[in-house]
Amino acid sequence: MKMNPYSLLQIVSFIAVFLVVISQKHTSEHECTLEDLHKLEKALQNFSKCSVKEWNADVANVAAKLQDVLKSLNQVHAKTCEKFEPLKCEIPIAPKNGGLICATSNGIRYCKPMCNEGYDFSFLRRSRLYEKCGPEEQYNWTTQYIGGNRLAECIESSIAVSGTISNYFPAGQDCHSIQYNYNSEQQLFNTFLKEIQVPENAPADDLCLMCEN
Repeated sequence: MKMNPYSLLQIVSFIAVFLVVISQKHTSEHECTLEDLHKLEKALQNFSKCSVKEWNADVANVAAKLQDVLKSLNQVHAKTCEKFEPLKCEIPIAPKNGGLICATSNGIRYCKPMCNEGYDFSFLRRSRLYEKCGPEEQYNWTTQYIGGNRLAECIESSIAVSGTISNYFPAGQDCHSIQYNYNSEQQLFNTFLKEIQVPENAPADDLCLMCEN
């Protein structure tokens, strides 16, 4: 399908309005509604079916707006990982070329380091599936590194042997692609809750998937 200038202008205009809305303070007057999100999703679906033949000012404008939208939405997602119980625990650092999947249960914060395909941990983790922070740890993270909130490093490797299978993102996916796939993210959460032995009928709070910035 060839992209007509009018459709391109519509998308640019809609994205511009969407950016203004999500940049406002979250009040009932300015919050994005499901309708807003569905409209944006539909516009982008239509745009993805079009063939852009050449790079020009209009196309560059769309690309810039899309980058802005993605940046804004990433900031919304990041906020879910910045506020959690226990409040005394520092925000852990997501490893480069990987990420952290975290949850709070019974006043203890758990985070499992994960590496992307093509990377492995610099230390063995087979008997150390996750790290934790809570009253028993005096609100410090258990970590193989000396102090601080760095829980793991993912280094380039042709084989992945330092961790268990669940310490690695599935082949063909990485932390960010999982982050943008709600169902895949939920599957990781469900697996992690079983690993930290949270009963199905018990609450687990502040679930989040942290990726490197």
